[in-house]
Amino acid sequence: MSRTLRPAAATAVAILAIAIAAVLVLRLAGAPIALGPAANPSPTVAATATPTGIPVPTPSPEVETSEALALIERQVQDLRDLPAPDIGPPEVITRAELADELEVIVNEGWTPDELRRANLLLQALGLLTADQDLAELSRQLLEGQVIGFYEPIRKRMVVVSDAGLDATARVTYAHEYTHALQDAAFDAFARQDQLTDDDPILAGQALTEGDATLLMFQWAVANLGADELGQIGSTPLPDTTGIPDWMIRQLEWPYLAGLNFLASVSGMSIVPGSGTGSWRAVDDIYADPPTTTEQVIHPEKYVEREAPLPVAAPALGEALGAGWEELAPDTLGEAMISIWLAELGAGTSADQAAAGWGGDRLTVAAGPDGTWALAWRIAWDTTADAQEFVAAEGQLALPGDAGTTLLRTASDETLLLRASSSATLETLRAALGGF
Repeated sequence: MSRTLRPAAATAVAILAIAIAAVLVLRLAGAPIALGPAANPSPTVAATATPTGIPVPTPSPEVETSEALALIERQVQDLRDLPAPDIGPPEVITRAELADELEVIVNEGWTPDELRRANLLLQALGLLTADQDLAELSRQLLEGQVIGFYEPIRKRMVVVSDAGLDATARVTYAHEYTHALQDAAFDAFARQDQLTDDDPILAGQALTEGDATLLMFQWAVANLGADELGQIGSTPLPDTTGIPDWMIRQLEWPYLAGLNFLASVSGMSIVPGSGTGSWRAVDDIYADPPTTTEQVIHPEKYVEREAPLPVAAPALGEALGAGWEELAPDTLGEAMISIWLAELGAGTSADQAAAGWGGDRLTVAAGPDGTWALAWRIAWDTTADAQEFVAAEGQLALPGDAGTTLLRTASDETLLLRASSSATLETLRAALGGF
């Protein structure tokens, strides 16, 4: 789930390539996105001469890299209009070195019990099989996708590049340095760490990633030439063989949804100095951030501060009795419901079927010998919204041989029951209201 895919604020290869390709299309189409002379596409520190005419030696590659990154920091600060954070020196590492970094970061993400619970929840939802492990899949996904990250706990800026400080590394650094500014100015990541449910966590990620992606666009427009944008836009996408599609969708979602959300609410544009909004309008959102992915997907619901409907968590422990361990309930939210529906067969109807979400609570219980049970209660805004979800759920091909039943408990509420055996499912049906 979203809380398991946040080892660091990270830039993903696919998102960067898509974003820069979009900017390149605008530039080549003649759109007025360059607001002045193009910056030097490969800033370096050249040798100079003193008043006496004695040449100054060309700095080492390490010095050039440090000064080039410092220049990006100043440019980002000027665009984002936030003070410099108090962080350590930036690091440029190879992709081989990233594997070691992620091994540590991912292992720190869960205790063994937390990982067991996360795997069970995803298995019950039909998103992982019994022989798949979330930690291992997360490592594989991030090793292929991550091209830079800011680590809030250690205040580290890291860019992943085997080609030195090329255009991809530089635009990545602009994105990640924005995260450092967010951390210092708004304590954004500490606030997210206090959240426990997936839906508000993913909504918070949309704010920070949308902000950094918007800034990244503006920095690229102001500082990269068309040739460099083309190089980034044609970046080969990583091999994701063996990675479930839902994990990729969830990794990408905060960037794109967050960008659309901020553009709508703040009036900001990817072109520096254009649009009707300002970075101050973005700053104001941190004081009152979106609390649901519904508010991110439908910005008018954020403006109206539409709160989720209260939903009681199904009491699986009481229903199943001794020998069962009920896990902490969770709220998945509109974005994850759409991703879940799309992953399991709803196709293009997934977004529409998830719209109209009002609130949800999901509970999973672990039983003897690897058995499990799930109850997921979802409240909808209208009866029609509930019916759309029912129709989409009916198209799903849930993996495994576990019984699945959708129970309509009211005109605007649905209850999904799943279990590892038909006998356990029958127990749930009887305890939670029957049909």
